[in-house]
Amino acid sequence: MVTGYFKILLAVSFYYFIVVGIPKLAILAFYLRIFTRKTERNLVYFLAFVVIATGIVCAIVALNLCRPFSYNWNRTIPGGSCYNEQAFYRWGSLPNIITDVAILVLPMPLVWKLQLSRNMKIGLTLNFLTGSMYVESAIFFFF
Repeated sequence: MVTGYFKILLAVSFYYFIVVGIPKLAILAFYLRIFTRKTERNLVYFLAFVVIATGIVCAIVALNLCRPFSYNWNRTIPGGSCYNEQAFYRWGSLPNIITDVAILVLPMPLVWKLQLSRNMKIGLTLNFLTGSMYVESAIFFFF
């Protein structure tokens, strides 16, 4: 039963790094529809590249933390070893936190340039920043 648990845990950690980027890419695709200036669009493309690269690299590393591979769920194998898993999961989440903050901050200049009342701009800013609760909790668990 414990072996099955560790196998599922390995599969979940692999899929986590891939799946966590999908909502971010959806938001960035939405930003591409809103932003018209080339610099803003290039920032969106750069963030999309970072999100995709982080997902792919972290998923591959998650599968290659232990040698031999079966050492992930059977720590009694002689000669088996793992890299520092705790450090990997801690530092592997850092690019996710950075891209989350960038995605939250990216539309703010556009919001404040809209021809709306000050209260509406503050409301829109607060609406965007509700997503920061997720980022703050991720930072809290990071440290």
